[in-house]
Amino acid sequence: MIGDNTPAAGNAKNPADIFETGTALMRNGAYADAFLLFSKLKPDENQIAAQYNLGLCYRFAGENQPAFETLEKTFSVMKKKAPIPKNPLIAQKTFAVLSQTEAGQTDYLKPMPQKLPDLLPDAAKRNILRLLIDVCQALENWDAVMNCAAALQPAEKNYENVKKAMDEALKNKGVV
Repeated sequence: MIGDNTPAAGNAKNPADIFETGTALMRNGAYADAFLLFSKLKPDENQIAAQYNLGLCYRFAGENQPAFETLEKTFSVMKKKAPIPKNPLIAQKTFAVLSQTEAGQTDYLKPMPQKLPDLLPDAAKRNILRLLIDVCQALENWDAVMNCAAALQPAEKNYENVKKAMDEALKNKGVV
């Protein structure tokens, strides 16, 4: 439409353009068009964020099994990335402050920036696991919920979606 700021899905040619157009479409709520673009990209180690965003599109469409499969493969690739060395005390304090913010509760439901897996692999892993937990909860795969939660750092288990899914998993497994 003339004057519409939504990028056209057909204009993207190379993987970087496809990624940028897909994330812009997601930010504008055009998940169907974003899905078509991200589906064009081959899953490989250089496309972690694109595969995460594809999994997010599946999740928003209620297609939880393909979301699970996509995100599980994405996390397997992401686990191989080494964390960036940092001062643990500063990182822990910064993370504690940021994780308490409103945005920290829902940031994993937004498109993943392409450079996040390389610049902040721990943040990318956390987002993948949090989305996987949501998908596993929807699939009522309680063992997978607990396995994903076990891979999170202790402070990361305080996110609302993680706590809720773990409580539901324990209840359904007859633990609580």
